[in-house]
Amino acid sequence: MASEDGELYGAEVLLIGCDCETTMATAAALAEARALVTVAPTPAIARTSLADNHNGFDAAAILDEFGDEVRAELVAAILSHRRPCHYVLVGPPERFPDLGAALKSGAHEVLIAPAARADLVHAIRRTCAQTSIQRARWLPTRRPPIAPAAADVSSIGPRVGVSGVVDRVASGSGLSERERVVLQYIARGYRYQEIGRELSISTRTVKSYASSLKRKVGAGTRWDLLRKMFAA
Repeated sequence: MASEDGELYGAEVLLIGCDCETTMATAAALAEARALVTVAPTPAIARTSLADNHNGFDAAAILDEFGDEVRAELVAAILSHRRPCHYVLVGPPERFPDLGAALKSGAHEVLIAPAARADLVHAIRRTCAQTSIQRARWLPTRRPPIAPAAADVSSIGPRVGVSGVVDRVASGSGLSERERVVLQYIARGYRYQEIGRELSISTRTVKSYASSLKRKVGAGTRWDLLRKMFAA
């Protein structure tokens, strides 16, 4: 984690750059600031580094020597990690001719190459701090994804400790497979927005399924539904 005095004590930084001289000089500057730097000279190594670091990096720095398509792939890989981080772009002036172009890049920080050591370290430090803030807000309340065991819809949904109560409520009610899946998530305490994210459907569609299944089992509200499921 980066400290408040401008140094990067123990911050884990993924540094991606294909120009050896520039990349190693940047890595040396970050290491001098006491960051833990992982150097990825190619997009393939960057993806491998992300996959190997299950806890995620505190920040990433992309030395923007790649084409737009490769850069977009790198950003997607960083942001799709189970613990994504913010990133810094360091590129030539023509990459970012104005503020609009810099903001459009989507980076938390944008530096014009060659970046001064102090500017680079402070940018990484601010980026680490923002990653920490976002993780504190999001990850503690985010539920782990539930992977389906098979392609059919009946295999989707949480499987721990809810089958019995779901079966008890759903028995004879004529629920569809999709409604049973939504009911399983409700039994686990998932909110409609979270159910939609897990099933890749809109929150509005989840609410429609929930209204239908509540009507079929004779529950007027979500609270009534939960009481029916967990009644002794």
